Amino acid sequence: VEMLESAIFARRAKIIHFVRNPFDMVLSNYLYHSQEPSPEKWVHIDDPCHSTYENGQTLASNVLPSIGTEEINEKYFSNLVKMCRSLFQSKPSMRNSTFYEHLLELDSKD
Repeated sequence: VEMLESAIFARRAKIIHFVRNPFDMVLSNYLYHSQEPSPEKWVHIDDPCHSTYENGQTLASNVLPSIGTEEINEKYFSNLVKMCRSLFQSKPSMRNSTFYEHLLELDSKD
């Protein structure tokens, strides 16, 4: 980080910042992870709503130092996790399903 900062201030580094439409990102994520077979192993074993790590840190404690604002705060992440929990494995037929199986079951119109 210090090398990058010094290069920026010395005007030796160029930075390009890309911004994507959130809808495009969600659609891209869905299409990528729902391929058959999926290129990602974690979609078969990980819980997409998991927000607390073995070391006791949370998703929020890892992300907020970089992107935290008045609107994006602990409560915001808590609500995201609640929303995820309300959707993931919420249907009786999907109680024991993996994230990947959920992706495959989504209605393409949704």
